[in-house]
Amino acid sequence: MTIPSELYSAFTMNGTIPVVSQSVQTAPSTPAAYSQKQIQELIGMARSKRPFGPTDPHVYQAIEKYIDTIKEKQVAVLDSSKPWYESILLSYNAHPTSINAQFTTDDPRIAFASHLEGTFDAILSISHLKSAGLSHPLNPNADIEAMTQMKLHLKKDGLLLLAIPVGKNCLVWNSHRIYGESRLKVLLKGWRILSYHGFTFEDLLKDGSLNHQPIIALRPL
Repeated sequence: MTIPSELYSAFTMNGTIPVVSQSVQTAPSTPAAYSQKQIQELIGMARSKRPFGPTDPHVYQAIEKYIDTIKEKQVAVLDSSKPWYESILLSYNAHPTSINAQFTTDDPRIAFASHLEGTFDAILSISHLKSAGLSHPLNPNADIEAMTQMKLHLKKDGLLLLAIPVGKNCLVWNSHRIYGESRLKVLLKGWRILSYHGFTFEDLLKDGSLNHQPIIALRPL
């Protein structure tokens, strides 16, 4: 699969973002089911701050910094493949709603929705935007449009915890984006940056990877 010629300029910001190939084919899968016991085990892991991936220490740090917007509050989690971040939120006594989840559970502490609806005190977008619009339907600005949608579903003074791959600008087609200075600036337009967790501006001078996805804490302007 190659970038259609009529979309190449938009996907690469007028040719300023280099493209490398890494074809991805996604096969339909049956959502895994988690019991209440399994959810409770994940909550126990979260309480001990066990990381499943390199972004998780940054997630814990950000949640604790903004605990007043998380504890006992309504928090959306986008596109979870398993209920890990929902369990982290439960460990902090939050009320998670899993949006477009790829798992099921009979645990009543986790709510589900097929798309963002209503408003939330906070949203967790962990590795959610990196592939937006890179498969059918193709949309060069799907990540930017998703940021606008999230803004519409945050309460006043709501919080977005955003994790994306950062580094030199790069489009790994059709797998994911690496957000460098120019794409990051466009992505965060209309948001107030509150803090970074696991990120320095020197990261934007390095080759990025999926293993480096820091947290950016944001509020709508």
